[in-house]
Amino acid sequence: MLTTLLVLAATALAQDGAAPPVAPAPAAPAQDAPAAQGPAPAVTSPEVRSFLTDAEKQLYDPQAAGLKTVEFDATVEMPKLGPVGSVHVTWAAGGEPTISFVRDEAAELPPNVPGELVSMSGEQFGRDFLDQMLNRPITPMLRDGTAAMCSPQDGMVRISIASATEQQQRIKEHSLFFNEDGLLQKSKMVVDTAGSGMPFETLPITEVYTWKATGSSGDALVADVRSGEQDYGMFGKEKTTTTFSYTTVGDLVVLTGMAVDSDRPAMLGGREQRQVALRNLVVNGKAAEVTAPPAAAAPPAATPAAPADSPASDPAEPGAPR
Repeated sequence: MLTTLLVLAATALAQDGAAPPVAPAPAAPAQDAPAAQGPAPAVTSPEVRSFLTDAEKQLYDPQAAGLKTVEFDATVEMPKLGPVGSVHVTWAAGGEPTISFVRDEAAELPPNVPGELVSMSGEQFGRDFLDQMLNRPITPMLRDGTAAMCSPQDGMVRISIASATEQQQRIKEHSLFFNEDGLLQKSKMVVDTAGSGMPFETLPITEVYTWKATGSSGDALVADVRSGEQDYGMFGKEKTTTTFSYTTVGDLVVLTGMAVDSDRPAMLGGREQRQVALRNLVVNGKAAEVTAPPAAAAPPAATPAAPADSPASDPAEPGAPR
């Protein structure tokens, strides 16, 4: 969900003095290079669409449990920038959501972060939060995009994603990884940061998913914790832990917030904590109580950049992924 904000965060880092511009380091010899994503297909094949749909069927479905309408407000915070505005979302089953973002004009933006890009990212954050609330983390990617099956990697099924929206966000590679049971385990992105002022041209982002049973719906799963890693090249790696919080409204399990704990190398600003708690939540026409999400578990300590001859590593996989 936070990926829509990371490009802006990387751009902002170049403006706040935390990462002074330096000459890019010479390219290190390629080691363990990921499989090339290749050109995106014109359409998603029926086999791949069926695979992704079946993967989501393992997750809790609020609509099947009785969710008809939802409405909420949320403050949008961007890493290194703080609060930049508020998003309002209204949704009814069977229709498209209405999403509006009001930018905080008092929020100071770096010169190379245009307000239009902030507004676009704020609206996308509202859509992403709604998709997370509806517990549909996969198929919404196909709204304006396509998916393709790739060669297995790290012992998991790999699906590549491409879309016009991701092109606008300068995402040049995006892959989803599933275990042998078809449950989403990990995602990887590579963001193009060339021209942003950063002394590296790409920002690799990895997220590892941990799920938990809702309790009220048998083995149906909701997001529990998401562990992320952003690789800032010579400046080191940022480790992030996102913990999701829920409330029950009648028989429904409803996502109401998340807590994010990010640990960056000191020269990139150090540790930062932020929370997203919905305001004015209305579920099926009735106001719902929202409590502040608990603090996220501290992520592993940020790591400095590895020596040029050291292979990069992904964040640890969950010990017993669901």
